[in-house]
Amino acid sequence: MKKLILISATVLSLSVSAVYAHTANITVHQANELYTRLAAENRGVNYDNAFGYQCVDIPGDLTLNYVGKPIYGNAIDLLDSARAAGYEIVPADRSPRVGDIFVMDAWPLYGHGYGHTGYIWQVNPDGSFETVEQNVGDDANLYYGTPARLVHRTRDYMLGYIRLAYQK
Repeated sequence: MKKLILISATVLSLSVSAVYAHTANITVHQANELYTRLAAENRGVNYDNAFGYQCVDIPGDLTLNYVGKPIYGNAIDLLDSARAAGYEIVPADRSPRVGDIFVMDAWPLYGHGYGHTGYIWQVNPDGSFETVEQNVGDDANLYYGTPARLVHRTRDYMLGYIRLAYQK
């Protein structure tokens, strides 16, 4: 019996240290391929099985399934959730990088206080960026969401970026 408990504690200790490593088990290129393919195929992710394809499902999927340390909440809450989980937070006045998760104020564009978020797959020379987002566009709704789409963004209304460490 003591031996079984010792083995169990060892396994638990190993899994906890891996969770706090905060390094994705994929490269940024693989993440780009994964999420841009979702948009190209008009599919999405619903990692929490709540309200269909919501914008927070992409950051949730990425941080849970590919890093092992999930972030939670409405989009407006993700910077605080990520900070509490130990992720690097980049202020909105700095340029994002490919692979970052953006968080923006949704009130000026969409008229609600839930915020909006998505995955940055390309940063352009002029500082704008290309994203993969869910539940965005004319058919967006808070009850069942919409599949992933490619969207062009500027830094307008950005609140900050969540920076992940990817495999080399």
